[in-house]
Amino acid sequence: MQNALLKKALPHVVALLFFMAVAALFCLPALQGNELDQHDNVSWKGMAQDAFAYKEANGHFPLWNTHLFSGMPNYQVAMEGKTIVPNLPQLFMLGLPKPMNFFFLACVCFYLLALTMGALPVVAALVATGYAFSTYNPVIIAAGHDTQMIATAFLPLLLAGLLLTYHKKYWTGMALSTLGAYVLIGANHLQITYYFFLIALLITTAYAVVWIRNKEWKHLLLSAAISLGAALIAIGSNALMLLTSAEYSNYTMRGGKDLSIDESGNVNLTKTKGLDTSYAFEYSLVPKESFTLLLPNAFGGGHSRRFEEGSTIASDLMEKGIDQGNAEQLAQGLPQYWGGLPYTAGPAYLGVLIVILALWGLFFAKGPLRWGLMAATLLGLFISWGKNFALFNLLLFEYLPLFNKFRAPSMAQVIPQLSLSVAAVLGLSQLTSGHWTASDLLSKKILAPLGVLFGLLVAAWLFQNYGASIDAQILAGYTDKNGSDEFARLIVSSLEKERKAMFGSSLLRALLLTLALLGIAWAYLKNYLGQFWAVALLILISTAELTITSKDYLPDESYVSTDEYQQKNFAPTALDQEIKKDTGPHYRVLNLSTSTFNDAITSYHHRSAGGYHAAKLRIYQDLIEKYFAAGVNPTVLNMLNTRYVIVSDPTTNQSSLINNRDSAYGSCWLVDRIAITNDRAATLQLLGETDLRHVAIVEKTTGLSTTTFEKDSSATLTLTRFDNDTLVYETSGSKARFAVFSEIYYPKGWNVYVDGKKTDYVNVNYVLRGLSLTPGQHRIEFIGDSMTCGNGMDNDSITCGERHWFDQHCAYISYGPSLARRLNADWMLTSVSGYGMSRSCCNNDKTIPEIYDYTDLSQCQIKWDKNKYKPDLISICLGQNDGKQKVEIFTSTYLKFLRKIRKENPKTTILMLDSPMAKESFKPYLDSMLRVVFNRFNDKNTLMYLYKRRYGNGCVGHPDKLEHEL
Repeated sequence: MQNALLKKALPHVVALLFFMAVAALFCLPALQGNELDQHDNVSWKGMAQDAFAYKEANGHFPLWNTHLFSGMPNYQVAMEGKTIVPNLPQLFMLGLPKPMNFFFLACVCFYLLALTMGALPVVAALVATGYAFSTYNPVIIAAGHDTQMIATAFLPLLLAGLLLTYHKKYWTGMALSTLGAYVLIGANHLQITYYFFLIALLITTAYAVVWIRNKEWKHLLLSAAISLGAALIAIGSNALMLLTSAEYSNYTMRGGKDLSIDESGNVNLTKTKGLDTSYAFEYSLVPKESFTLLLPNAFGGGHSRRFEEGSTIASDLMEKGIDQGNAEQLAQGLPQYWGGLPYTAGPAYLGVLIVILALWGLFFAKGPLRWGLMAATLLGLFISWGKNFALFNLLLFEYLPLFNKFRAPSMAQVIPQLSLSVAAVLGLSQLTSGHWTASDLLSKKILAPLGVLFGLLVAAWLFQNYGASIDAQILAGYTDKNGSDEFARLIVSSLEKERKAMFGSSLLRALLLTLALLGIAWAYLKNYLGQFWAVALLILISTAELTITSKDYLPDESYVSTDEYQQKNFAPTALDQEIKKDTGPHYRVLNLSTSTFNDAITSYHHRSAGGYHAAKLRIYQDLIEKYFAAGVNPTVLNMLNTRYVIVSDPTTNQSSLINNRDSAYGSCWLVDRIAITNDRAATLQLLGETDLRHVAIVEKTTGLSTTTFEKDSSATLTLTRFDNDTLVYETSGSKARFAVFSEIYYPKGWNVYVDGKKTDYVNVNYVLRGLSLTPGQHRIEFIGDSMTCGNGMDNDSITCGERHWFDQHCAYISYGPSLARRLNADWMLTSVSGYGMSRSCCNNDKTIPEIYDYTDLSQCQIKWDKNKYKPDLISICLGQNDGKQKVEIFTSTYLKFLRKIRKENPKTTILMLDSPMAKESFKPYLDSMLRVVFNRFNDKNTLMYLYKRRYGNGCVGHPDKLEHEL
């Protein structure tokens, strides 16, 4: 029995070791302790540095990031508790160093998919390595698109679950589908996830047609229910991440826009959904560029590749009298890439063997899967062409839900990467199934698809136009002052020769590898090679060819030591150090010496008015386009409290500092009057024409009635606390006034409290916050929802919003004391406001577990004598003030608190409650965390009760008197 199990497991163990070995050799510098220097990863670390510093000090990530674009939600940068399940991707990757872990994960997931399709282990191993090491993966890894790579690696896992379900293996299909959907969505690359669901839709449709023809209604409904159930579970498990992203996207560039700026700088009203088509379709392949799936260097590889010494260009130039040194220098300065993308690091080459095997799978495999794969392949190609297949893609952009939220159509090449790899499993399985003979292999039927493919490629090589968009720049750049473009045309002509040579070289390589495949297949079918050795030889050829090609796009030079990585990317410059001497709580820095709005390194060190993020707030993008694109507007800089500007001297290329700009308005200020505009376009237009230090611009939709304010020389407004999620101001004055706060307006999540009362604030100056103030002294707090015991319940005599917060505060008639009096029990009440389990709101620096032992909760000087009295029941109703946060932090703190209570009160019943005030958006999140705690605590004398509805009819969302009596 043991020998049988070992024999059965051995091929899979060997396959896993093979994947590990190939990944290790490919990523050897990572095993030696070096780190990949990835642009986007460096940018993410720059934009996230503030959040990690905050977490180190406070134990959790903030909700607001102060270092990007003058402020934006931090949950699009670094987020607590994205899911309610442990980090499974890390578990799957076995703790391997990056990027070795990515390649290993992709191999394993595709290997599992191939096995579920009934493929032999050697067949599965061949195509799995092809899928993992296709050149698009090293390209995106080198760029730092880690989440895209993880999502790509998980695609086969989810497809495996769906195929198992469709082939009536319901239980394993349901388990694998749920797991695959969970980790794919959790990878948090929604565009790749979206593309997968397009693939799944086409494959499912192909299967459904067969089920309907065969009247397999039960199987159809069961498969649909399992697939839908898996999707819902996965979505629910990732709900926090998805809901916050969905909420945020409505306020970003991806949510559309309601105004446009023409070439003259005039602002006009408009209405669009999703991204602008010009921006969304910017990275579009030209259709013939899809040949790179089979011919890696046909279009020159990537933009960074240059012609080597001895090129045709240099030879042609020398024939025209240019000396060798200058000719070689000019030639080596020209890019090899001649495709349609504005920039690319490399092609999406799948490997010749994989593509040829896929062709056999699509043409000769039986069953509905091949039709779904064929449709998916065509769809992926069409989408990747973007603006170059505009009729099709504009229809999708306009009518396909969510399609207009995504950009870079070239990313859709991941669709044929998956579909053709799956088809290759079908093709190789056809070859090894025993149904083909050597004569079949050489028949017209088998060779015809290959003949058509290579006939098309040869025709393209011979007759296609080798011109490229960059040629116009060359013609313009090398035309002499007399208008002669002879020299420029020579360069372009030489470039076209090189391009044809590159295409032909790739074509020859593909032909030779195809002949090698045919030769090995023929030898196998003639029984000159056994099945294992034939496939093993194909594995060797395919893996060697792909890894050698892919290594060009992730070379050893991409790795640096950890120290060098930190020094190169994040070491502060002398200017950074000079700025950091200013320890003021609130000011911003604008770095004009770099690509200001594509730079996150400044955000690593400072609160930047610029930054880098794929989903900027729409209002800030509008501000950039209007007041930064054609030159920086100083008034806008002032209202953003930009105290320091880093500039570059174009003659020396040295950066210098415009420091301590006294003209900056500060963190907040009082204005003399309000200018009311009719719409958002007028508001944005007026910014550059207004003295914003004394005038605030507000749209009429805000409903503000007072527009001018009496002079009050005694009026003050001061920032007293600056924290990512909490801003506190003190103000005084004898007259009514209007305050402007140099904080970016975002209506979701920010609330303002004046003297403890929740108050409405308005959007001013297009991107900032404003607030009307009554005469007198006030404390202004911009924070999240604050919750208080007994607060807001007693509004019988003084209604909500009148006088002071404590006028509606009466703990005596709140639930606890009222119940005690009903039971004729003794009671004592001690309370604090805004405290939570693992973190608190409202400027509180302690939590309930930290103050639980004290009788005087606000002072924490007198401890309870717990030996004198043991309660029969202890109820815990915490979590509301904690807000959304990392599950591990909340649950571990809660468990520690429960164990402390149980140790002190071994016989007491403990009752865990959720919040009676929790909103619909927060309650599922809180309840899921409490269930985790309850299950982990696993105590027979501990109960849990979750409220059936919300009790929030009192002031500021608190329970009222009647609800307390219930």
